[in-house]
Amino acid sequence: MRQPELLKVWFPGPSDISVDGWLERELAIAPAGTTRPWGVGFQSWAARERDLRQALAFRPAAVMLSFGDPAPLAPVVRGAGALLIIQVTDLLKPARPSTPEPT
Repeated sequence: MRQPELLKVWFPGPSDISVDGWLERELAIAPAGTTRPWGVGFQSWAARERDLRQALAFRPAAVMLSFGDPAPLAPVVRGAGALLIIQVTDLLKPARPSTPEPT
């Protein structure tokens, strides 16, 4: 499998990325500009599920979650079949699964 290209976009904050179709315009760039797998990243602390679902509608091969707890968003990414990439920002915290263990 080829490694996905990551689409890097900046946004000022979670309240602004859906304004005037900004997110949709930015997400359309990657699949239109490549035939290779591509990905998109979100800052977990600021990401909203609705924006993540909108991104997943463009069928990225990978989604990167960083800077915050990925647990609330990880099942959404996995459910869409995209590769989940999580940035580790603190090696001193114990590793834990992003989804609860079955009891």
